[in-house]
Amino acid sequence: PIIYEAIKDAQAISPVRGYHRTENRWLHYEKLSRLPSGFLLIGDAVCAFNPVYGQGMTTAALGALTLDESLSKQLSRHADGNLAGLSRSFQQQLSKRITVPWLMATGEDFRWHTTVGGRPNWMTQLMQYYLDQVLLLAAESPDIHKLFLEVIHLLKPPSVFFNLSVLRQVLQRIIKKSDQNWNRSGYNRTPTVY
Repeated sequence: PIIYEAIKDAQAISPVRGYHRTENRWLHYEKLSRLPSGFLLIGDAVCAFNPVYGQGMTTAALGALTLDESLSKQLSRHADGNLAGLSRSFQQQLSKRITVPWLMATGEDFRWHTTVGGRPNWMTQLMQYYLDQVLLLAAESPDIHKLFLEVIHLLKPPSVFFNLSVLRQVLQRIIKKSDQNWNRSGYNRTPTVY
């Protein structure tokens, strides 16, 4: 209802356009040696996400918050309204803010053999396995399910999946599953004494 109320009387200023590209793309403007003064890039102009993850608009909103914070800091340092240096500091802060959603999206894309780019290293594969276990646990535990939703909606950082409570539950699930697989394989773990 809040979004509806905000846009119900708005007039479209251009036609709606669809895009057929689904790759993740990050243009690192923060690494440029020079940026034009007063030139700021935000949203898909900096980082576009595969729409299947639903992070593009959230990340653009985080970018808007970052711009607000950067502008407030700039104006607190320069009461005269001087915006020199804002472009560079904003792009650097924005880069920090979008790193987590970027890693979440690209980490998932690398599960597909058709993904173009360097292949994931063993650490990324280990993280994927662990997050698979968190997802399976989310189907069984309302608390983990809530936490999972908070992470994918960027309300909490993925590091919450590594707090002791979650880690313990994931490890218990892995051990339980490995015990079930061991027992199904026909091996009897009870020692026999002759």
